[in-house]
Amino acid sequence: MGYVDLPPTGAEREAIGEDGTARIATILHAADDAADEAPLFVLFNGGPNAATSAGLLVYGIAPKTLDIAAPAAAPIDNPASWTRFGNLLFADARGAGFSYTLGQPETCRQSVWSDAADYLRVVLALMDSQPTLRGRRVIPVGESYGGARAAALVYLAHHYAELPQAIVDDVGPTFQAELQAHVDAAGLAAAGGAATPDEMAAQFGEMVLIQPAFSEEQRDFTTRAPSDYDTSSPIEEEQAIVDGILAHLFAPEGLEPFLGASPASIDGLRAETRPAGSYRIFNELDTEEVVAAREAALRAALGEPSPGDAYWLFLNYACSAGFDWLATEPALFEVLPRTRVLMTNAQYDNVVVPELLPTYWQTLGASAILDDAPRDGEERPGWMLVTTPEGEEVEIRFPSYDAGHSVAMKEAAGFADDVEAWLTEGQP
Repeated sequence: MGYVDLPPTGAEREAIGEDGTARIATILHAADDAADEAPLFVLFNGGPNAATSAGLLVYGIAPKTLDIAAPAAAPIDNPASWTRFGNLLFADARGAGFSYTLGQPETCRQSVWSDAADYLRVVLALMDSQPTLRGRRVIPVGESYGGARAAALVYLAHHYAELPQAIVDDVGPTFQAELQAHVDAAGLAAAGGAATPDEMAAQFGEMVLIQPAFSEEQRDFTTRAPSDYDTSSPIEEEQAIVDGILAHLFAPEGLEPFLGASPASIDGLRAETRPAGSYRIFNELDTEEVVAAREAALRAALGEPSPGDAYWLFLNYACSAGFDWLATEPALFEVLPRTRVLMTNAQYDNVVVPELLPTYWQTLGASAILDDAPRDGEERPGWMLVTTPEGEEVEIRFPSYDAGHSVAMKEAAGFADDVEAWLTEGQP
C-alpha cells in the first residue's frame, strides 16, 4: 500500500487556493505471471466517494478474500483472483477509506470530472514510479456510481487534448500537460505531439462496469426498490457481511492480507508519518468520538492520529453530499465506438437494474437490444447491442449473474472467468 498526493479540485482551488491536497491510498497487487506484460485493472467502488477498501478489495477479486459463508473468519486465498490475468490497482476515493486530506478546507467540492481525473492521475503516478507498466492496457473497473467514474475517466483519456473549458476548470490547469507527458513517455502518438482519441484508446480502450449508474437521472428508470441491493439474501446475512468487513478493516492483523504489508510498516498510514494537518470530515453518525472508539485497535498499533484525523472512513460525507454528479451518458456514448465494455447484469439487484437501461437510453436518442441467445464458445450468454445517438453500432458483453449489487462477492469464480475470456477475445 502507498499514497499519491493530488492537488485540490478546480472548485476547491477557486475557494481555498492551493491548500487541501488529497492523499490517495492505493493498493497494488501484481499479476501472478508476466506482470510487465499484463493489463492494469484500476478498481473502485461507487458512492460517490465510498471506500474501495471496504468493497472490491476484500471480496472476490484480490489474492485474498473474505469468505462469504464466514465473513468474520480470517481472509482466505482467493482461487478466483484476477491476478491470474492482470495487475490490480485499488484506490480509495478522495477522503474515503484510507485516503485523507492535508490542509483544512471547510468542505469538499467535487464533480464527476475532477473525481475521474483523480483516478487517472493515480494511474499516471504509478506508471511514473514503475515505468515497466507505462505501456500496459489500462482497464477501469467501476461498481455502481463507479460506472460513471469509469466512463468519465476513459473520456478524459481519449479527449485530453481537446477538453471543453468547463471540464478543464474542474480537473485543473495542469491536467492536459500531465497527460501529454504520459503520451510522450509511452509513445502513444504515432506522429508525436497530441495523441488522437483512437491512439489513446489503444491503452484506454476497455472498461468493466459492475451494475453501473451513469447519472442520477438513470436511477428513475433502473431502480425497482431503492434499498434492495440483494434480494437473494436476508438482511441479517447482509449485515453479517458488513460486520465482517469492518472487523477486518479495524484490526491490524485483519488488514495485512489485503494491504500486502503490515499496516505499521506503511509510511503515510501510521501516525508518526502523517502530517500534523491531516484531517477528515465527520458527520452526525460517524462523529470523531465514534470513529475513534471504532478504530481503537488501529490506534493502539499505529499511534494516535492528530485531532480531526482518523485512519478509516467508509464515506467522505462532505464530498458525497456536495457532489456534482453530472450525467456521463454523453461521455459513454462518445467513447463506446472505440472502447470494449463488459457490463454485469445481476438478477437480484433492485437498486441498479442494467437490463432496464434501454428504456432510459431511448430518452437520450440511443437504442439498445438485449441478446441472451447462446453462442458457440460462450458458457454464459448475454450481449447488449447499442446504437449511439450518432448512429454508431456497438456490442457490449452483458452476462447475467445470480447475484445482487456486489457481483464479485456472490459470483466471484464465474465473474473472473467471464472477464478473463472477454479480455482474451480483445487480443489480436
